[in-house]
Amino acid sequence: LTAVAAADMAAWFSHQLGELVEIPSLQAMGLRLVGGRLLAGDDGPVAQLIYEDGSGYRVSLCLSSAPNDGGREVEVVQLAGLTAGYWHGGEFTYALVGHTSEQQLVAIATQLGANQPQALSRDRERAGSTWRAGDWCKSWPRRSSVLLS
Repeated sequence: LTAVAAADMAAWFSHQLGELVEIPSLQAMGLRLVGGRLLAGDDGPVAQLIYEDGSGYRVSLCLSSAPNDGGREVEVVQLAGLTAGYWHGGEFTYALVGHTSEQQLVAIATQLGANQPQALSRDRERAGSTWRAGDWCKSWPRRSSVLLS
């Protein structure tokens, strides 16, 4: 996306979420922003940003301004073959989802401001947990076209 398109997307997401949304650059991690969309969450709108690496693999970053009791430490879980991490920072709850290793996901999350987890979980499933951030991003595309809302 161009800088103008990203700025327009940030302004639109800010209006929808009721908080200032800044679109993070993940170029240093080898990821470029390819699109975004607004999703309906249980507690209000969710901004979904989609990043892609040079091989075409994607990670999805979701932001919600819904209240959350979580902290800045990223919690990493496995969901239906995907690695997901979530944390709370500032006015937002974040969820990062992709076909990637826990180490790579934690590296991206810490680049975005999350704290390192106490310890990485190995093959831990969180089925039935109270966390719904994975639901926001479960339909993220791996190699398909991206809708810009």
